Amino acid sequence: EGEGEVETVTLKQFTYDFLLELCTDFSKGICYKMKDPPSGLERTTNPSLLWLLVSLLGSLGNALVRQFVVRVVSACPDLLLPFLSQVNLSFAPRPSSKWLSNMDFLIQLYSSLPASHELLDASAPASSSSS
Repeated sequence: EGEGEVETVTLKQFTYDFLLELCTDFSKGICYKMKDPPSGLERTTNPSLLWLLVSLLGSLGNALVRQFVVRVVSACPDLLLPFLSQVNLSFAPRPSSKWLSNMDFLIQLYSSLPASHELLDASAPASSSSS
């Protein structure tokens, strides 16, 4: 019984590592670098990865799945806005563990991006000040 549990954990970790390599490595995976920003912020150069991430939405309660999504979005930041447009999480403030978990996930997603990334600037409201 204990051996079966060890094999399950090992298989889960192996699958995670394999998918992570496949989805975040530009040289041998299915992750493509964004040469030019796609037209419109809702588009991505990685539609297969977007499909994969969207298919995992029902499993975001699993910490390993959340970590996987964060790592993939970190490798392919052009996925952030199209992915978030598909997410149906409640971000309205509520005193619940689910809301806190959603906020933690959102912070992890944005924190995984470089601070100077243009998608962060594009998603912010336009400044009305002019010089």
